[in-house]
Amino acid sequence: MDAETYRQSLEAAKAEMRKLLAQRKEIDDRIGKLAPVIEDLSVLCDEVPAPSPQQSVPSDPDPMGLSDAIRFAFRAVMPESLTPIEVRDKLRDANFDLDKYKNELPPIHNTISRLKDQGEIEEVSRPNGERAYKWISNLKRALLEIEPHTHSTLSDRISGRFNRDRFDGRFNRGRFDKGG
Repeated sequence: MDAETYRQSLEAAKAEMRKLLAQRKEIDDRIGKLAPVIEDLSVLCDEVPAPSPQQSVPSDPDPMGLSDAIRFAFRAVMPESLTPIEVRDKLRDANFDLDKYKNELPPIHNTISRLKDQGEIEEVSRPNGERAYKWISNLKRALLEIEPHTHSTLSDRISGRFNRDRFDGRFNRGRFDKGG
């Protein structure tokens, strides 16, 4: 075989690898969306949910990374919210090793931002105006999958579905009024 044949084989192998990695990402994304739906529907059907693929035994001896630890902190206080500083404190309380970070807050802020962009947490304002974040339940995420682009923010998407003013307005227009 000459150098050109090797080069063509290399390029073909790289192209196939890119294609397979893209397929794996699509499959992982779909599994990530289906797992919480199955978990919540199993509860509604009085079935014991099977462990999700994310709960499988990891090969890494230290399986909990920063993202998972932060997810755990938000789930632990659900439905309450946390500021990034409170997240840091929760991680310390749980003996999560933050010593490997020169400054602990930037990676926490970055992870919170990424979790927000991924729709796992949402930003909320506390009564004192302080910005905080709270976990979005699996059920709420499943509802958003059904109707993803109706409202501009995650909170609007859910609250709009149950908006009392819209509901009352239907009654006031006589839609459900048997007499009129």
